[in-house]
Amino acid sequence: MLLQAISHEHLPDLYTMHSDQRVMATLGGVRNKNETITFLEQQLQHWEKYGYGEWMVFEKDSDCFIGRCGLRCIIINKKKEIEIGYKLLSNFWGRGLATELAESIIYIAFKELSRHWGRTKIIH
Repeated sequence: MLLQAISHEHLPDLYTMHSDQRVMATLGGVRNKNETITFLEQQLQHWEKYGYGEWMVFEKDSDCFIGRCGLRCIIINKKKEIEIGYKLLSNFWGRGLATELAESIIYIAFKELSRHWGRTKIIH
């Protein structure tokens, strides 16, 4: 799989994902194009503020869009925490890709980014 930091060019792929009822059933429901644009802008702002965020995921050989994954700063009980997340298009479910993505995200968080965070707890 190939990961790319989310950008404006990914809007069509995001909209495809946000239109999939099976994928969005646990993510707050299907989003229309305006809601997807708002989501994209929020993700870009997160990258700018924290230096990390959502990545778009593509098949290495075909460049086919698979889903998205990443790290997100959230507030839980008034404490800043880092959450990992991954969402795959439903036709990619059941292939072990979510496990591979989760392992990659955790590696990035602990090996690449943690030196910049200090003692921040990462939750999943």
